Amino acid sequence: MKKWRTEVLGHKIKGKSIVWSECRVLSLRGPNKGAPIAKPTRVDYASDARQLEQSDDAKFPLSDPQILRKIRKLLSPWLPMPTHYNGLKNTLNRVFLHAVQEGLIDRNPMIDIRKAAEEKRQVLIPDEAYRKITEHLCVHRHNKRDMDGTWRAKICDLIYMMSQQPIDVFNLKESQGELYDKPIDRGDYFAYGVIRFARHKTKIGIELEMNEDLADLWKWFVEFKRKEAIISEYLLVYPRYFDKRSRAQQVKHRTMQAAWRDACKTAGYGGMYHLRDLRKKGLTEEFLSQGENDKGGHETQAMRNHYRLIKPPKRARTTIRFEREQNVSE
Repeated sequence: MKKWRTEVLGHKIKGKSIVWSECRVLSLRGPNKGAPIAKPTRVDYASDARQLEQSDDAKFPLSDPQILRKIRKLLSPWLPMPTHYNGLKNTLNRVFLHAVQEGLIDRNPMIDIRKAAEEKRQVLIPDEAYRKITEHLCVHRHNKRDMDGTWRAKICDLIYMMSQQPIDVFNLKESQGELYDKPIDRGDYFAYGVIRFARHKTKIGIELEMNEDLADLWKWFVEFKRKEAIISEYLLVYPRYFDKRSRAQQVKHRTMQAAWRDACKTAGYGGMYHLRDLRKKGLTEEFLSQGENDKGGHETQAMRNHYRLIKPPKRARTTIRFEREQNVSE
């Protein structure tokens, strides 16, 4: 395990510092297939590997005839936490996959280890909760000073109104949005602009037409960059009051996740709502108001349904008429 982490994943610890070297763990699927895994994934793998290394149950040879039993025992402490259990299982899968490729073992035993069943997350953020959480985001406590954090609440509004996964919103570039000089009449609605992007997960292209509110929000971010004298291709950037390493740089997903989590607790909701829940909130409300649509960029009906937490009743009417002769007895 340690050899895989240090020599293949490229993660070493010297003193109190982490030293990264060449990564030989490659993506197995998706648009980046065959390329080294992304830095956040490397960080997760390294954290998982170190956690497993510290367990006494991790000390067994790759050729152990009882290897399946040993692996199950190693993972068993995390069974009550299925999401983390599956993450550790995935890390072990990459370790054994490398061992197969190196000719150390004939078969990857993780094929026989089942994933833990994870409960489907069905959380719809109420409007009142969303309002309270974003109100707390508007005040940003930074370096012992209260700064204007309106930009953080506006980012949440953008995720909600676009109804996309947060990572797809954070990667938006200003050039991907086009604001029309005059709204275009589409018959049952007016389009004030369009955002063109592709989902990072599937690379499915989406052209999302803006209503007036979304167009105004896009303008707000463009104007925000102008007021801050920030030149960046990205739409969402940190303001000037950040330190030199971060100011004017692209806003990171994890930064906003942490900010949302803190605001959620401050608003009195604990860990009840997550930043990613804004996608389901937006897609559910769009489905209720406009019916079937492709805003989520899903290829299957099953995935569309996954993001629609409220199903309106099917509407129908009857047109059947039936008359029966009645015999009236005298």
